[in-house]
Amino acid sequence: PPPLPELYFGFLSHMQAQAASDAAAVHALLGRYGFRCWWDMRQRRLTVDAMVEGVKASRVFVLILTRDTLTRPFCQLELMCAVTERKRIIALVETDPRFYRFDSAAFAEAAEKVTAGGGGPPP
Repeated sequence: PPPLPELYFGFLSHMQAQAASDAAAVHALLGRYGFRCWWDMRQRRLTVDAMVEGVKASRVFVLILTRDTLTRPFCQLELMCAVTERKRIIALVETDPRFYRFDSAAFAEAAEKVTAGGGGPPP
């Protein structure tokens, strides 16, 4: 099938329980400067197909990384779609321990285990 037309500057991916306010702020700030973003809280149709279409119709993929973002099935699906579609990925990493800080050391350790085991998911 032909690629979808680019309708959005970015697709905002986040874990709602940990980054809803961050996503709202990014959406508002980018919108203020004329950059339209796909954000789940502004979608009439919120299905897996709609998320995939949103990623495909976006120029970039904005991933708001908090402690548990990468454990969430929808965030994983969105990220894998972005990788498959070869989207530029912009990671906004939470570093403040008061707000679900992303643990980059734990992520690096897990990634090392996956790649050492041949690239598949951990057992």
